[in-house]
Amino acid sequence: MDKKESLSQHLIDFLSNQILTEMRPNDRLPSERDLMLQFNVSRTTVRNALDKLELSGLITRMHGKGTFVTARSESLTNLADLFSFSKTMEIQGRTPSDRIIKFKKISADEELIHRLHLKGDLNVFEVDRIRMANSKPMMFGKSFLPASVFDGLTRQQLEDNSMYGTFEKLYNVHIKEADESCRASILNDKISNLLSEKPGAPCLRLERVTTDNIGRAIEYTISWARADEFNYRVKHLYR
Repeated sequence: MDKKESLSQHLIDFLSNQILTEMRPNDRLPSERDLMLQFNVSRTTVRNALDKLELSGLITRMHGKGTFVTARSESLTNLADLFSFSKTMEIQGRTPSDRIIKFKKISADEELIHRLHLKGDLNVFEVDRIRMANSKPMMFGKSFLPASVFDGLTRQQLEDNSMYGTFEKLYNVHIKEADESCRASILNDKISNLLSEKPGAPCLRLERVTTDNIGRAIEYTISWARADEFNYRVKHLYR
């Protein structure tokens, strides 16, 4: 990453953190000139950072009025974006990519039957992926998808599209709710090797059950994220 890209990335990281943790919908961001002075960067660097934040849906630019935090009712109407690794990396100015290392139809065990509320067809697709940003391994995830919902799903479909993009574009399955938990853990030998980390390195272990707009559990995912690359923040608003 050259100096110009590094300055732009620093500005993106700072502004996205401010927007997500401290600012409210419709709050106005500092002007381009103020950002230039505050960060000692060029107008080109500021505009490049704002372009990426606008593309991510975090900000709205209004000609002659300024730049504002996008109203949550507009920016989060697609819940898939909120829980998307790809979207998160794009907001940070990184290039996301996936490497599927396992795709297999299996018979669900008791845990999966419980998590996905399976009845009748107890087959699920197991999809193991390494999630990367700028070609660097960031997260390893195991996803389990009901075969009854995603009949005929192929590895190629998931390699050609994001997982949630595949859900929506090819199966007309739209996410409504995601129940996610997170706890601290450490990487075992296998996962640390996949993430180019040392065995025993700290990580975040996330579990998520995703439900579609007709109430079906459509995904159960367990992920291990590098603790040196991820933090997990929850903002509570009291009114």
